[in-house]
Amino acid sequence: MNDINIQSVVDELGRIRAQQGQLKDREAELRDIIKNANVPVALGERFEAKRVESDRTSIDWKSVAEKLNPSRQLITAHTSVSHIISIRTSVRKDVLAEEAQS
Repeated sequence: MNDINIQSVVDELGRIRAQQGQLKDREAELRDIIKNANVPVALGERFEAKRVESDRTSIDWKSVAEKLNPSRQLITAHTSVSHIISIRTSVRKDVLAEEAQS
């Protein structure tokens, strides 16, 4: 790790995450356009998009648990703790200030 310039690694990670956000936003826009076209299959030159409709059932386990009023002991017995490491990225405030002045 000593040969790696951590500053450039952090900047690259930040740029990639920013691009991912932009791509996710664009993906949502495109999906909405296809959904609103209301066709079963939409054909592009290379890809096709199929409209799939289904019902999804979900259970609000928090509400179920609150209704059953489980004991603290029962909750503790079924609770696990995992150690995780997350990396959060954001644009540095000093860089934002410089960009705002430009």
